[in-house]
Amino acid sequence: MANTPSAPETRPDGLSAVEFRAWIERSATLLGQAREGLNSENVYPVADGDTGTNVWATVEAGRVALGGGPSTGQAPALFAQGALVGARGNSGVITSQIFAGIASGLDGGLVAALEAAQQRAWDAVAKPLPGTILTAMTSATEFAQRCEAGSAIEIARAAWSGAHRAVIDSALNPPIPEAAGVIDAGAHALERILAALVEVLDPASAPLEGITFTPASVTACEGEPDGEYEVMYLLSTEEVHKVSKLRSDLDAIGSSVIVVGDSPTWNVHIHTDDAGAAVDAGMKAGTVHRVRITTLASSAVGGTRRVITVANGAGLQEVLEASGVTVIAAFESRRVGVDEWIDAAEGAHEVLLLPHDKAGKSTADEALIVIREDGARAAVLPSRSPVQSLAAIALHDESKSFDEVLGEMTEAVAHAKYATLAVARRPFLTFAGECAAGDVLGLINGDVAVVGKSLEQAARDTAALILRDGGDLLTIVIGEGGDSALADAVAHSARTINPGIDISIIHGGQAWYPLLLGVE
Repeated sequence: MANTPSAPETRPDGLSAVEFRAWIERSATLLGQAREGLNSENVYPVADGDTGTNVWATVEAGRVALGGGPSTGQAPALFAQGALVGARGNSGVITSQIFAGIASGLDGGLVAALEAAQQRAWDAVAKPLPGTILTAMTSATEFAQRCEAGSAIEIARAAWSGAHRAVIDSALNPPIPEAAGVIDAGAHALERILAALVEVLDPASAPLEGITFTPASVTACEGEPDGEYEVMYLLSTEEVHKVSKLRSDLDAIGSSVIVVGDSPTWNVHIHTDDAGAAVDAGMKAGTVHRVRITTLASSAVGGTRRVITVANGAGLQEVLEASGVTVIAAFESRRVGVDEWIDAAEGAHEVLLLPHDKAGKSTADEALIVIREDGARAAVLPSRSPVQSLAAIALHDESKSFDEVLGEMTEAVAHAKYATLAVARRPFLTFAGECAAGDVLGLINGDVAVVGKSLEQAARDTAALILRDGGDLLTIVIGEGGDSALADAVAHSARTINPGIDISIIHGGQAWYPLLLGVE
């Protein structure tokens, strides 16, 4: 009888898939037990008391991604991908990269895995500081390297010892002065993860007791945050050069910038005063989803919330006002002034501004400074078209918190593709070819995609392009030079592409643009 091939043996200085899965289970348990204590130590980068929760949630997301199936050699990679997608907060994203490094280096043994984890963690942070989870990861790796010839148990215990020492040292050498005397929460979380590894590899040993928590004082928590909001989202793109550009764009508008992952999935994190701009930068790089926005700065809570947008036609104004929002009438496509945004926000404690074009975004950004100085919690959403504003407003829910609504509405803007039909006033060269004065242009997300002689044909071609990647709802807004017959023709074309698509037709009355199209 032929021998059944056996599974490849695990290196004596490595981890089996079974051991890896057990490590994750034990890590989730220890982090769950330490969560509140870790939260109490959270001073850097923002004293928002959630580091323990964020690291635990990140590990939990990876654990869920592993599922309950049999352990395989793919377990570390599956876990790392799940942790990346489910990462929460600054420390959670770094933790996901530590496990990504472990997954990539584990075939070379535990020391190689820790070295790869150290590299991935440091590469993830644009401006690293000592006394953090990064320092603890470095110390763990250096201690492990001293035992490179040892067994996995010896290496794991050495790594834990290195992290343990770095955690205690973090209170003496903090990343920021406000954290002096307080153990770094992220470093402490890593110590718990490595303690879990030792306990799994050496079950006969007593559980490794954690370091006593050092809750931050009120004074330590009084430092100014490095941005009004923490913004996180997932980005889908195969174009790595756009990811590099995104990092640069985010560095220009905020701090604590982390953009990590591999094509096609990236996790983006930033602290910034302009949540809309952070998401807008992502929209230029690829497809944005799972947007989460959290207020970091203390500001007015509760009270009157006001959603403010712009209507460039009487019909749009009527539809928007019926949705319960405050509308600035800007007919004939005139530019909305800074004072108009400020006046519309007066008396509100929470303010969401939805511009309808690039110029409106600029004046809204200026108004935002004054609105915040008046004590309101406020944000500008990255909307560039009335149809994007309509998509966001449809999700506004007074019963939800400001942060929750801001995240949901911002994601709606990011997902809503928009198109504009316009008539060229002069000849020029476009990405879609040359156009003459009087030609009809179809612009998708601001770029010319169609040049045609017939308004109806250009509208049909534009609709076909914007629906090419799918969509369940098409909004058609009729403006100056358009009519119901034109909208019906576009609707008919849309149904030939997607027979089940929902179509909403609005008589917007906007000047200059015969049709506006939105796809969700």
